[in-house]
Amino acid sequence: MPTRDDKLTGQRPKPSRRSLIIATIVVSIILVVVPLVTAEVVMRLVRPAPPRGSLVLDDELGWDRTPSVENPIPATAPTASGAQPLRILFMGDSFTHNTAWSRLTIEELNRRGIAAMGWEAGVEGYGQVQELMKLARLLPTLKPDLVIVLFYAWNDPRDNFPAPGIAYNPDMLERPYLEPNGRVTALDTFGMKIRGAELFRRTALESWWWKRHMKASRLAMREHGADGPAAANDRVITTYTDALTWMPLYQPSAQEGAYMRGAWDATKRAFFRMKNLCEENGCLLLAVGIDAPFTIGRDVFDAHVKSDARYRAEDFDTALPLRRFVETVRSVGIEPVLPAPALAAYAREIGGKIYDSGDLTGHLIAEGSAAGGKDGTPHPQKVLAREVADAIERWRTNPPPSSAPPSAPSSPPTSSPTAPPVRSLHRRGRAADGRRLRRDACAWWRRSGACGARRRAMTAVTAAASSADPWN
Repeated sequence: MPTRDDKLTGQRPKPSRRSLIIATIVVSIILVVVPLVTAEVVMRLVRPAPPRGSLVLDDELGWDRTPSVENPIPATAPTASGAQPLRILFMGDSFTHNTAWSRLTIEELNRRGIAAMGWEAGVEGYGQVQELMKLARLLPTLKPDLVIVLFYAWNDPRDNFPAPGIAYNPDMLERPYLEPNGRVTALDTFGMKIRGAELFRRTALESWWWKRHMKASRLAMREHGADGPAAANDRVITTYTDALTWMPLYQPSAQEGAYMRGAWDATKRAFFRMKNLCEENGCLLLAVGIDAPFTIGRDVFDAHVKSDARYRAEDFDTALPLRRFVETVRSVGIEPVLPAPALAAYAREIGGKIYDSGDLTGHLIAEGSAAGGKDGTPHPQKVLAREVADAIERWRTNPPPSSAPPSAPSSPPTSSPTAPPVRSLHRRGRAADGRRLRRDACAWWRRSGACGARRRAMTAVTAAASSADPWN
């Protein structure tokens, strides 16, 4: 308050100490925030548009590709008057994202006289939970007749489980998970905005954030491996090449541990929801299973598995993850497609590699490379496409009877049937008749003779893989 003397002398009162402190804080914030905001705006303005097919952050999925789905692969075979081509949606991880087998499958079907068109919507690093959520976005718009999900046994079960979670790079640190109660964990929207900021990505903050997570995971798994965080629901994140997380997939002794139980239960819940979502939208779901380079290439096995100190020949089975995949999808009413025997036979036939690198992270060699593809010679992705086309043709040439009863899972999923549905998955789908026909198709697939022959072939393959030599 100004005093009487101040008024008489005309002097302005001195500001209080509190006012000076507040003013200093406000000015300091402005001096820091304004340059940062300006720098962020400028960097975003000069930032080039992401290349087609590259990854971008997504507030619900964690990340997605741009565009979210590729341009349609057109049908070339003639169709009957008024008939529509078979519409196929391909989902998967980096084995599907920007690869050739989706297009080759469509081309193979059309070559056989089956008019088919399709979309490739694979996203690098995805597990079945993210595929489920993305499928919910795409089904109402694309309205496919058939959804094909490529399951990669080396990392998909790990992608679906958060304790510990796996990450491929700093852009893939956070992803949604399907909880036992049926709900999807929502991502921290504010945190996603921070991670998407150019200042965060171009400074040491991103590297520090990544190293912080890696250090936390090493400490959490120091004594009991991945079972430690899994038992305590400690949601640390480690790198996807960490042997503490991928090696248990192939160890029979680890299957009853907390980590493997959690990873396969989460995978089962995701497939169960995916199947139900497809049925509600009047389409059939097929699951295609493949595995890592070392399950086919002996050189990769010797260099990256046998040399690991954790490896024990008597406790390592290269066929184990695919067997569990078969059990998992069949338990929820999905019939698997298994190209692994055909890929292994092709590798023996050419006497060379079918994966593009000699390490754990290799992918099927692309068209026209050293493993074939020139002048009509098959190559690994074409072998995969032919196996998928064979499965589709069996379904097309032996249509299920419309009077067959709807299929049901052979065993209930881990989550309760009355659990709350996945967020954003409320879809009524098409008419009840359409849903019933698709459920009939699923039931027929399990009962068909062709399926029985494939099951017997797989039994022979897995029996051979359980011999004294764990590498097949």
